[in-house]
Amino acid sequence: MQLYLSFLILFTANAPGLLTGPGCLQQIDFFIGEWNLVTRDLQSDGSFAQGQAISTAYHILDRKANQDDFRSLNSNGKVIFRGTSIRSCLEDTTGYVIVWIMPGKEGYTDLRAR
Repeated sequence: MQLYLSFLILFTANAPGLLTGPGCLQQIDFFIGEWNLVTRDLQSDGSFAQGQAISTAYHILDRKANQDDFRSLNSNGKVIFRGTSIRSCLEDTTGYVIVWIMPGKEGYTDLRAR
């Protein structure tokens, strides 16, 4: 999950203006679909272990937002972690917001980009 969230933050920081203005969600339509991911999971000893995940992204709310369902898998293909994020452009076109939740876990993450 750390690498996944880092990707979202880095993508935002390295793409000023890309995700703002009219059609900002359409500019990330390449993300829509199902993706098989290779992950790097941080271990308690500071090392990294390679893992697998599946991401399914789709339009919601009349294409005013995108949802991304993320599932991390163990070596047998069993889901060991799941979460979902919703992205939406701010109406004043100064940026967008991502809300990340993990079913069964308390709290959420609220990311904003301008």
